[in-house]
Amino acid sequence: MEVERISASRFVQYVEESSTKTLILDCRPFLAFNKGHIRGAVHSFCPSILKRRFAKKGLLILEHLLPQEVRKRLKCGEFSRAALYDNGEVMHESS
Repeated sequence: MEVERISASRFVQYVEESSTKTLILDCRPFLAFNKGHIRGAVHSFCPSILKRRFAKKGLLILEHLLPQEVRKRLKCGEFSRAALYDNGEVMHESS
């Protein structure tokens, strides 16, 4: 899968496109997620070490971030792409 950083406006386009289903992962702290999040987003804990590895190698394994229920939905083909955001930064992964 290809991973790229995208702007907030591009993120909105991905979410609003009806032709594809985007899995939105909110990797902010749990309290921030509970205070407010994008409708349909899934909270996903992303430890600092994983964020550093992504920054260094550009590699992020979704299996380490997703709750089991969401992994099943992803494996069944329910989503065609995933978008991850954390503190205003968005990373997009397309299949």
